[in-house]
Amino acid sequence: MRTLSSTNKRSRGKQKEIARSGPISFAQTADDMAKETGQAVERAALFAKVYSTKEGHPVTPDVGEKIKQMTEILARGSSLQGSRREGILCDITASQLQSQGNTASN
Repeated sequence: MRTLSSTNKRSRGKQKEIARSGPISFAQTADDMAKETGQAVERAALFAKVYSTKEGHPVTPDVGEKIKQMTEILARGSSLQGSRREGILCDITASQLQSQGNTASN
């Protein structure tokens, strides 16, 4: 039991972002946001809501930078694609998506 506790403490120490949604899941938060706006919720908007305080401030400077990057990428008409291994945002234009055989309507 003590080994598991130590492992969990190390894992929590490596986390850079702390979600502020408490026991409410991301799916429930997205559903609540969709009900408020009457339209589907962009994942970047969900990220900004979950990783910001009630006052709308990012929980860490790192989160603030990611929100800024996402906003800039979306403003250019590009899509967001995250890397599972690194959590880094990739800027993929519609033409690149089409060349990969995907559609840009996501």
